[in-house]
Amino acid sequence: MQQRLTNLNLANPSETFLHDLGEDPLPFWTSETAGQQAKALNSEFLAKADAFVILSPDWNGMATPAVKNWFIHASAEALAHKPALLCGVSAGGGAVYPVADLRAHSFKNCRICFIPDHLVVRDTAKYFNSPQPVEPAEQLIIDRIDFTLHVLASYAQGLKAIRSLLPPTPKDFRFGM
Repeated sequence: MQQRLTNLNLANPSETFLHDLGEDPLPFWTSETAGQQAKALNSEFLAKADAFVILSPDWNGMATPAVKNWFIHASAEALAHKPALLCGVSAGGGAVYPVADLRAHSFKNCRICFIPDHLVVRDTAKYFNSPQPVEPAEQLIIDRIDFTLHVLASYAQGLKAIRSLLPPTPKDFRFGM
């Protein structure tokens, strides 16, 4: 996704940040690890970000615990009222449930704004292994990714203007209802 954003002129490489939770895992959140939040997440970069792409492999029909843990570590101040694209991936025929899982259970305390579009990328073992698409189905996936990244960029621009108009969230209301 990072490369696609650059190829589509939607972001400069210096303005993107990839946090691969497989390569750089966060400690599972406990009261003891809560103080490590800013260090572990590069919160300064999150605060400056205008949008997010949240990608989760299908993990037994749900989003991975590492991705859910990311939402617990991320501060509402860094994510609130910013658009995010959800993307589920699977080497097989899955990838729908991580999107549904995150859409239903991850936004409340951080106020991230999932855009209506999302990506479901299946059969990843078969695709994306050569510089050129190997079959029409792969090109269709690439076209869908490109379209959806343009949608995300549009939401980023629009929500940036909205964030500038919002009052600060009172401490009493930071967790919603």
